[in-house]
Amino acid sequence: MPGVMGLPKSLLSVDTDGRVIHLESLSKWVCPGLRLGWLTAPKAFVEVAYRKWNELTIQFPCTVSQSVFCAMLRAWGQEGLDRHLRRLQVHYAKQRRVMHLAARRHLQGLATWDLPKAGMFILFKVPALKGKGKAETDSVLEELLAEDVLMVPGYAFDPSPEKAAEPAFRATYATASPEKIEEGIARFGKAVARLTEGMKEERAEEKTVPVMD
Repeated sequence: MPGVMGLPKSLLSVDTDGRVIHLESLSKWVCPGLRLGWLTAPKAFVEVAYRKWNELTIQFPCTVSQSVFCAMLRAWGQEGLDRHLRRLQVHYAKQRRVMHLAARRHLQGLATWDLPKAGMFILFKVPALKGKGKAETDSVLEELLAEDVLMVPGYAFDPSPEKAAEPAFRATYATASPEKIEEGIARFGKAVARLTEGMKEERAEEKTVPVMD
């Protein structure tokens, strides 16, 4: 696992003209409950952004959360932070493998996906829904919700027009147990299979031409 030193270079690290605006958060690698993040950008932009923020809201990051994170960093030091990231990277890699293998068992012929190199999500694309719009995607989501499986529709991250958007579903492997990941992917596969089978039957009915005596 790369830890801190093995991470790929960010765009900010190679910016020489002050063109990069970098937003970061603690939610994916320290603690979601701290609700802390920060902005790194050219000084002129930061000054304008801060003034606008002051005009729009009086809310600022929780002082307690900032104090907790500051104490964590002081206690960890550079070596402790690196150990924490390595443990987290190992955990995500194991969880990713669990979801990938579950998908191979339950989604063959129903969905396609790429194995992510980082992060905590896999985006499952469903070719049978291509060009169908949001309605069919939402019907799968509703069926999954009824079975206690929560996924995020791909169109939430796609600026394309509705029918051009990639029909996809995002699943996270961050904290669920291997057993729950297996069951969730199995239920997802069954929901997609039922929908695609129903679509095939509808197309078959549309092709049926009544014969008049």
